[in-house]
Amino acid sequence: MHILVGILSGLLATGLVRSSMANERPEPGDHVLTVVSRADGSAQPYRLFVPKAARQGGPMPLLVVLHGKGVDHNAWFDLTPVKDVADRFGYVVAAPNGRGDRYYDGPGEQDVLDVIDDVLYRCAIDADRVYLTGHSMGGWGTWYLGLRHPDRFAAIAPMAGLTPPLERMPNARHLAPFVIHDTDDDVVPVSQSRGPAGRLAELGISFQYREESGFGHRSALIGANLPRLLEWFNAHPRVQRPGRVTFVAAAGDPSRAYWIAAMKPTDEKAPGSVDARLDADGRLNVHVDSVRQLEINLDALPADAPSTLEIVVNGRSVTRADRRGSVVLQSADGESWQCAAAPKANQAGFVSPEGQSHVAP
Repeated sequence: MHILVGILSGLLATGLVRSSMANERPEPGDHVLTVVSRADGSAQPYRLFVPKAARQGGPMPLLVVLHGKGVDHNAWFDLTPVKDVADRFGYVVAAPNGRGDRYYDGPGEQDVLDVIDDVLYRCAIDADRVYLTGHSMGGWGTWYLGLRHPDRFAAIAPMAGLTPPLERMPNARHLAPFVIHDTDDDVVPVSQSRGPAGRLAELGISFQYREESGFGHRSALIGANLPRLLEWFNAHPRVQRPGRVTFVAAAGDPSRAYWIAAMKPTDEKAPGSVDARLDADGRLNVHVDSVRQLEINLDALPADAPSTLEIVVNGRSVTRADRRGSVVLQSADGESWQCAAAPKANQAGFVSPEGQSHVAP
């Protein structure tokens, strides 16, 4: 008996125990489900909507919606027309519970990722069409999660959200942000979205910005914009193998994005940054700032990348490498770089709820 309890506890901690429904495709309609948090082993509720299009078979897009402060995972389903609009567009919708009103920081961040993985397990989802949106606290959460995990989403749409850390905005290069705010919002001023939009423009990142009037901070802003939002999402599938990756992260943050498999900042308290692009002449030009080690997953570069690459860091040629496996670059002083021993196999990716490693494309 003690052995059985121990095994069950371990499965709960890793999120491997599911309801009996997990073995079946959920029918079209509204479902209330739970997922076991990989942050602390607690059971966290979420709402799931499956459109009628599920009966046709084939992968569907997933819309992840983050609620505001003072409400819970039921808010989007009960207070907005998200189910009707999603049914019309053929979208699955998942609404995680932002526990503790912590703006999806801490365990709330892992809860959202756990819900996404749970839905990918339960439903036929197109992994290249996973979208993230939210209002108010959920708007800030959309910025926060999107900028920390840019390759998990095809596009993001923060609504009426507080300004995110602008130094992280380069991470939105392939997220096609659709930023929406109301000029009459007296809870979160419109300036909180104008700042990020201006920064996106400075960086040359493609985005859409829309200002409304008359909605204030009410959830009616969501319903008025959902159709155009899903039209925008339909036009922006995930960029799987970008020719350029910009990524800013601090110690303790997720350290990977696209084919940047791992990054270690020089300073434990300040973020480091990488701007890497594959040039037409076959060079992989990498500019780093406040970074002491960088791992590049060469297998995940664009399919038309040459078989042999010259890797240049901060203007200096470091090595030539075949386009397979991964290469580790490191510097003791942040100036001179060298190629370190590469790992035998790429470890980039995430672990699914089933416990299988999925290497990101």
